[in-house]
Amino acid sequence: MKALQDHDPSIAKPIDIVDTLVEALKEERKTGRFPREKFGKKDEPSTFKIGIVGGGISGLYTAFILKHLGIDYEILEANADRMGGRIYTHHFSEKAHDYYDIGAMRFPNSPIMARTFDLFRLLKMGEPGKPRDSETVLIPYYMTGRNCPTRYNDITALTQTEDDPFKVSTANGGTVPATRVSHKVTAEILDDAYDLARIMAATEARQRAYEYLMRHDKFSLRDYLQNVEGYDPETVHWLETTDSASGWYDMAFTENVLESLAFAYNDASNQNKEEKPTKWWCIDGGTSVMIKRLLEKLDQDKIFRGKVVNKMVLDGVGEDKKLPPHKVVVTTSNYHTHAEETHTYSAVINTTTLGALQKMDLTGMELPYGMKTAIRVLRYDTSTKVGIRFKTMWWKNPGFDIVLGGVAKTDLPIRVCVYPSYNIHDSGPGVLLASYTWGQDSERIAAHVSTNSPHDDKGLKELMIYNLARLHTLNARFVENRRVIAENWDTHHAWDWSKDEFSAGAFALFAPGQFSTLIPHLLRPASDGRFVVVGEHASANHAWIVGALDSAVRGLKQILTRFNMEAELGRMIEVFGDVDELKQEQVAKQVIISMLTEEQMARLRLGRPIQAVAQVMQT
Repeated sequence: MKALQDHDPSIAKPIDIVDTLVEALKEERKTGRFPREKFGKKDEPSTFKIGIVGGGISGLYTAFILKHLGIDYEILEANADRMGGRIYTHHFSEKAHDYYDIGAMRFPNSPIMARTFDLFRLLKMGEPGKPRDSETVLIPYYMTGRNCPTRYNDITALTQTEDDPFKVSTANGGTVPATRVSHKVTAEILDDAYDLARIMAATEARQRAYEYLMRHDKFSLRDYLQNVEGYDPETVHWLETTDSASGWYDMAFTENVLESLAFAYNDASNQNKEEKPTKWWCIDGGTSVMIKRLLEKLDQDKIFRGKVVNKMVLDGVGEDKKLPPHKVVVTTSNYHTHAEETHTYSAVINTTTLGALQKMDLTGMELPYGMKTAIRVLRYDTSTKVGIRFKTMWWKNPGFDIVLGGVAKTDLPIRVCVYPSYNIHDSGPGVLLASYTWGQDSERIAAHVSTNSPHDDKGLKELMIYNLARLHTLNARFVENRRVIAENWDTHHAWDWSKDEFSAGAFALFAPGQFSTLIPHLLRPASDGRFVVVGEHASANHAWIVGALDSAVRGLKQILTRFNMEAELGRMIEVFGDVDELKQEQVAKQVIISMLTEEQMARLRLGRPIQAVAQVMQT
């Protein structure tokens, strides 16, 4: 602790729990009952090396930072065919723009996403508002295009100037109250529900925002709208239909507020100023270009593909473990041959999804029960995308006139259709993201998607043609539109993330109560401070690349603190920035707790480990 106190004035006077621990640990040492005495990198008996499990964006970014700091590392990636994890671009051919992004595909340039755009700059991918050069791949992404249709209740409309264009209100024989059906009103309802927390989060009142969200974390968004805001069920059903996926409102209210910040941060932080809509960007060539650029910055001999991690063990010097643990031994098997190998590290940063982590044998890591529960219970959602290459981009033709990207929404099974922003100036053949679904909608589309797409996708082509024709029909031209779409079909590719053996899900989407009760356990270091979990699931920004990047910095902050690597910690923060969600004082407390066994926690009379951890994690 002294080294930490000397380095950071903000923790010169630790809070009571730290004082209690320090004094208690002194007594433990006197009696020889504290086996985890060694604290710094200088005490490591062998070469200091950090193991990174997973070669997705958080794993590669972690390695990128470690290389900059001059710290040795290795990456263990289970997938033998590609790196990047859930950043995945499918190319139909090598031709320009003949692709679609199966994973991340668009980036809002808002304050919350700053670290993503910092990485674009470091990788020379481009900067918004700056002149382009030969390396620039960042291009505008159009969330709102021209003439993008919307279809609900079997009615297609290009504009929503009427109060009830889809005839769903009680005034037109529907079920939704007539005063709550217009597009303007539904947007205002959601803004009202989110804005208190959003405004606080966008200003200095972040602690108040955190407390407000945690008080209401027990609610799903559906519960919150009905029981806190007082809206009727039919209004809430309509909001969900037009705003998100089927069943999405059953997820945590907290989850939905945090997700909304990506789309409306500027609105929340500029209440008394002229509104400036967030500008969106995408990567010309697909988001996998980011992975390629990162890989070019790393040491290729430190990247091991096709290494499936089966087991991790916190190992001591002796079999009786009377001496302090000084390494983590990781056992891998070759993806193709199943041949086993062991890898030894001073610390391990796990960047895989929780579904992948749960499959590993972690018995020897002495993980606290709270972390084990979080790994098993924290909820993931799935997502399915269907990309179709057409012989001509029929949606640009007269009669459709969709010429500037954008998104179409519907209650048909395809739910969301995305007109790519990267091919708006092209002619001839082109790719359409015909269906982008998540939640229950994804599960139903995925019933037609094989793991060998486009082969064996039974019924998918027919479903896509029918849905696209219905969505794009404003009048009696359905038969003709269906013929045009069918005749222009060339090939397709579909992907269901729930069937991906390496991820077992698309992104984290927490259920009510999971932020407040489980995420604190996932964010703490464990196993003598030598094991941390990072990734978008271990952040406040689920499903976004920035969540993976932020968590990587948080994990490294914990590891560098554990080994008293103060100079490296300072350099990392100087170049890559800090994370607001975890102050250095909290990190120091977490590290001390992580060095205790459950027996020591009980002997020191700190109460149940889960209670002590909750104390340490409080902001």
